[in-house]
Amino acid sequence: MHKIIYGISISLLASTSVLAAEARRSMIEEVVVTATKRDGSLQDTTIAISAMSAEQLEFRDVSSLSDMQNSVPNLQYGEIGGVPFIAVRGIGFNLPLGIGEPGVAVHVDNVALPRLGSMSTAGMDMRQIEVLRGPQGTVYGRNATGGAANFVSTPPTEEFEGKITLGIGSEGRQNGEGYLSGSFTDNLRGRIFYISDEFDGFGINEFNGDKVGGNKTEGIRAALSWDVTDNLTIDLNAYQRTDEGSNPTASPVNAGGLTTVLGTPFLRPDIGVKGDPNNINDDRTPYTAKETELGILTVSWATEHFDLKSISAKIHHTTDQYYSVDATNYFIIDAIRDEDSDTISQEFNLSGSLFDSRVDWLVGAFYFQDKGNTNFTPILGVDELTGLISTPTGAGLVLDALLEDQNNVAKALFTEVSWRFADDWKFLVGARYSEETKEALQTFYATLDVSSVPPSLLGILNTVVSPIAGAVISDSCERTPAEVSFNSFDPKFELSWQPSDEILVYVQNQRGFKAGGISSTECGQSYVPEEVNSSEIGLKAQFFDNRLTINSAIFHYEYTDYQVLEYNGIGLRVISAPKASGSGAESEIVYAPTDWMNIDVALSYLDAKYDEFMDADGFEDPNFLVPTAEPRDLSGMPLNRAPKYTGNLGLNFFIPFDSSFINESQIRLEAYTTDSIAFTQFSYKDSDRQDGYTLFNAYFGLSMLDNKLSVRTFVKNITNEDYIIGVFTADIIHLTSQIHADPRSYGLQVSYGF
Repeated sequence: MHKIIYGISISLLASTSVLAAEARRSMIEEVVVTATKRDGSLQDTTIAISAMSAEQLEFRDVSSLSDMQNSVPNLQYGEIGGVPFIAVRGIGFNLPLGIGEPGVAVHVDNVALPRLGSMSTAGMDMRQIEVLRGPQGTVYGRNATGGAANFVSTPPTEEFEGKITLGIGSEGRQNGEGYLSGSFTDNLRGRIFYISDEFDGFGINEFNGDKVGGNKTEGIRAALSWDVTDNLTIDLNAYQRTDEGSNPTASPVNAGGLTTVLGTPFLRPDIGVKGDPNNINDDRTPYTAKETELGILTVSWATEHFDLKSISAKIHHTTDQYYSVDATNYFIIDAIRDEDSDTISQEFNLSGSLFDSRVDWLVGAFYFQDKGNTNFTPILGVDELTGLISTPTGAGLVLDALLEDQNNVAKALFTEVSWRFADDWKFLVGARYSEETKEALQTFYATLDVSSVPPSLLGILNTVVSPIAGAVISDSCERTPAEVSFNSFDPKFELSWQPSDEILVYVQNQRGFKAGGISSTECGQSYVPEEVNSSEIGLKAQFFDNRLTINSAIFHYEYTDYQVLEYNGIGLRVISAPKASGSGAESEIVYAPTDWMNIDVALSYLDAKYDEFMDADGFEDPNFLVPTAEPRDLSGMPLNRAPKYTGNLGLNFFIPFDSSFINESQIRLEAYTTDSIAFTQFSYKDSDRQDGYTLFNAYFGLSMLDNKLSVRTFVKNITNEDYIIGVFTADIIHLTSQIHADPRSYGLQVSYGF
């Protein structure tokens, strides 16, 4: 316990959604969200949105979107190469190299995080997490074709307060969080938050006995809020977080089919994992280190006629990673991935109302610049890769795939205007115009490391390696300038009907845009933007004195040039499916039959597929040096991370105590089920998909001493279900590796507030 560092608690006495958290009272209290860049009631917001409060996040041990997928319809979370990936309604992206764009925009306090590796920063000291489903092209702009996730931080308080939390859990988990908050003067408030979390990991490297899958996290957030005048406020937020761990933990799923680069069987013994699915059997224990620094300055000026907000941000992010692509106990393919970036962004929002609040308007401008370098360096072990050299040489074929001096500049103007033309009818029109330019220096070439090779073997080595290098890199380049530019105009139209405070119906159509980019493994190559056109009909309703809430939507979207990740031998590249589409329905229901019990249900149905798409599966090439696989017609295949259905059921029980020591206890039981999930476009193969599965979780909490002391415990994945959350392939040796989700886990946390 000496490693535990003090921390914050966000009370565990909560339920699965913001609505459910308050259902212990006979009426569900209003939930305020920031989804439209202005504060508004969730029930009055014409967006399919789910929100989870700080109370619920802490109760369920949630610090990111990974656990929220169990309660948010059509949300999927997974990992590849230690990088998180999010999909909403089947729209996301699986490119871990920093050269692709996500399909779901992640924001912290209205600032977009440009690199997926920096997303862990979003989990610190949050007041609320909001998940918006469907394109958000007008207000959020770039890379929100699937939706957006808003992480809203906890503001400083006027009254002095603080809280500490200490926790322990399965596989050596020790965590602590803590905050202090209060006023320095009548108009200046501050808050400081610290987190430390250590976890050994669920797996073992069977090759050397190392624990794997663990992580060590340390982070701090500082916030100041200054009321300069009665209507002018300045908020400053600063975040710093480091994550270091032994991941990604992947294991080959088809070790028996592993081949050399020439297509001959790989005859080495003892390939693959012999024990627990979370184990690996790797000649090198993987390593990933990430660091993110984020600073946000927000200036808010409220007048009688309009509100003006300026949001300025600076982000610095680095990733250093080393892992085995082949995931075996032999030196076949290792990889180094380094990434660094510096990002600045500036946004202005001006909003107001006219004609006795019958017209609401918003106009804004956005500027974004991301500079950085991305290095992906596979190292191929020539001896094992070819199987031709009887005497070990230790030689390595080093491939450098670099995008240096990256400079991505995006600009946009946007607006939304709504007109309440009758007491219960409103019409909204919005638009966003975007321009984006990407520049980089491309490098892609191969070198042979012969530093450990005896001179007598150099001749045969060069004879073997030359055709391999030529097949991997047909066209090399070094610091070659590349540039691409795009622009997009994305309108939105919406009609809503609100006959009462309890009923809202809306119909909308909107477009979204995701930028193209520059390839890192093909000289002179780039990929085009993708565009989406989406229509949606939604219902938000409350009944029985607000004891029953039903929020539902049906939708259809059509994509042009849908971006797809393709494994190209040893490299990765982005290609486009000319057409893709999806149709579906989703519903969130919360019912409080009594003051001491509530039930929440989240249901989704989704039919998301490629409509026009041809692509060749490299696994069908018997010999990498002579590719012969013909392109397949993949029309009708499901999009990645787009299960046909998902469902969540949560039962919450609140038991009050008439005692000065124990105030209340809460029990939550939940079940989550999903249909099969595709991880690549070739999901007709068992190795590239996850069959349907069901998870069960349980949570328990006690609140004591006038709610100052709380104790909570949880068990996740009670039945120890084994399922995967990511897949990556190495066509060059006919190998697919899978990343398994956490098995059964448990934890205990104690918090004291003052």
